[in-house]
Amino acid sequence: MSPFTRLALTPLPPNSYTPGPTQGASGALGPIGEETVDDSLVRERVREMLATSRLPASDPVKLWAGPSMGKPCYACGETIRTATEYELDFAPALTILLHPRCYAIWNEERRPGTASTSAEHAS
Repeated sequence: MSPFTRLALTPLPPNSYTPGPTQGASGALGPIGEETVDDSLVRERVREMLATSRLPASDPVKLWAGPSMGKPCYACGETIRTATEYELDFAPALTILLHPRCYAIWNEERRPGTASTSAEHAS
């Protein structure tokens, strides 16, 4: 069990995202676990969250990978339906959960000098 407190985190409100059949009532992106959302939309949201400090850019104090508990992903707001979820513990007391795909996008976007790599993935 993690010594960090889980915070009740809500997804960002929709900005330029168009509601569709896979968009939940909260305005979050469609189910990532079923790969119905294009990576470029997730990447855009992660960039926005990094720019507004709603998502940390620093390395976590601890990183865990384990079975999904059906909790919401911090990056996209959707329930983690994949077999694995990532739990990132940051100091002083912030713990976030991410889909494997959202974790990979966050990890690319938070590192300086990966913009060209990120742009290639988005196309």
